[in-house]
Amino acid sequence: MGFVSHSIFAVAGDIAIQLKNNMKSGQIGDWPCIVTTFVDIDNLEESSRFGRVLAESVGSELFRLGADVKDVRPSKALYFQPGTGELILSRKAKRLAASVSARAVLVGTYTKAADSVIVTARLIDLYNGKVLSVAGEEIAKTKSVKALLGMETSQEEAEPVPTSYDIEPL
Repeated sequence: MGFVSHSIFAVAGDIAIQLKNNMKSGQIGDWPCIVTTFVDIDNLEESSRFGRVLAESVGSELFRLGADVKDVRPSKALYFQPGTGELILSRKAKRLAASVSARAVLVGTYTKAADSVIVTARLIDLYNGKVLSVAGEEIAKTKSVKALLGMETSQEEAEPVPTSYDIEPL
């Protein structure tokens, strides 16, 4: 993390490269994965447009690097335990992963600093909870990033736009 990027897409690309390079077991393509929305570390039960756009972008970049990214939206399959920040993989998550042959899940958090947003990501084995890879980046709080975080909202941006991550899978 030394350089502060001004582009969410550059950050997504850097995170994907780090995840690929930091694998502790096998190669990135050996671990079919599902991608979850990045969440605010101070409120792990909620996300933002920033978290959804970042998740979509990291998933796309991982795919470009050879990862087997499964296109599912496990909105209620993964959650963080209130008060502890611990990731809980529900039975539903494991059933969903099995139904699409996923072996790993990409989870991420972000935190707002004075002039930037710090992003971390982990690729986790869905069956034993072991961390397979990690990544971290920092992005400048540009006007676009602030808007995605809900910090600068116009009347048009007052209501969050639902994405495919907000839809419960069948």
